[in-house]
Amino acid sequence: MDDLGIKDASVHALVCYAGYWKKFGHTKRYTNTKLLLGTHYVPLGKQFRAPEKKQIRPYAENILLLSGGTDRFGILEGLIKQLRKETDQNMIVICGPYYEAYDQLRSQYGGHAGIHFHKSVKNMKDYMMQADVAISAAGTTLYELCACGTPTISYSFADNQLDNARYFQEEQLMDYAGDVRDTDIFAKTATLLDEYRSRYGLRKNRSEKMQELVDGQGAIRIAKALLASI
Repeated sequence: MDDLGIKDASVHALVCYAGYWKKFGHTKRYTNTKLLLGTHYVPLGKQFRAPEKKQIRPYAENILLLSGGTDRFGILEGLIKQLRKETDQNMIVICGPYYEAYDQLRSQYGGHAGIHFHKSVKNMKDYMMQADVAISAAGTTLYELCACGTPTISYSFADNQLDNARYFQEEQLMDYAGDVRDTDIFAKTATLLDEYRSRYGLRKNRSEKMQELVDGQGAIRIAKALLASI
């Protein structure tokens, strides 16, 4: 397993499901290896295997905030502070299993109408399908959001997220608010969210393209390909 593709390995098969897989030159580097490349092979969990078509509502009211497993930069709190001024929205804040300040965050903002907190959820797909817009770190979660067709604004906080964020931005699938280490992602996210709210057509177009890119069947395709090579 390699996030950055910086070293060749002696393997019989290689899976690179990143949308930017061509960057690594696998087809030239691995001449005698079974290659499973591109978003056709995104290995998502069972709950994302056959998502229904996303229904885009006229106005974006339900905003889903995601940070991944941890949040060492306090991004969720920063987003809440920036976005809570909007009174006609619901913010669903999902903290990962290693989010240490969950109780503190819920105690500080849980009394605000329209802000709801959850931790280590098992039914992530349900929250994604209910959301009108998601704000998410640019990890594998972006592919789950694609399967659900949830219009998304991404941000990054680690080097292994940069290519992902840029790929989705360049393909006009998601907007990228920047890297928290060198950008005011909170103000940028608020600006992008205002645009998403006001442009139903933008959200609908993005949603359709996202579900075309990832259909949730990647794990099955990988299994079939590997079994066929035995």
